[in-house]
Amino acid sequence: TVGWVIDGDTFQLDSGERIRFIGVDAPEYQPWKHRTDFYGQEAFIFTKSLLKNKKVLLEKDVSEKDKYGRTLAYVYLEDGTFVNRLLVAEGYARARNYPPDSRYQKTLNGAEKEAKDLKKGLWARIS
Repeated sequence: TVGWVIDGDTFQLDSGERIRFIGVDAPEYQPWKHRTDFYGQEAFIFTKSLLKNKKVLLEKDVSEKDKYGRTLAYVYLEDGTFVNRLLVAEGYARARNYPPDSRYQKTLNGAEKEAKDLKKGLWARIS
């Protein structure tokens, strides 16, 4: 169960384990450090609305953890929604390849193209 959403691409489970979405990069939102990228607050709010207090299923790829000790995962809601893809498709994050964790990179790249073509989210200003 998700206890705390940290920003658009990182959250913490009730157990205290921090999870980082694989294959996506959301704009930074760290108001406590006075660092907020364009569309960072929107990405945070969207991710929080999706995940806060929800049960999630985590799927791993090759790597267990990132350099910050966060568990790397593809994240699914109980209804099967692939959250990593949704974040990219709705323009709240970019698709980013971090080898060797690339199982769904084509899917995520396709979602980014879709968001860019439709000028969704952060692509409304960037495109």
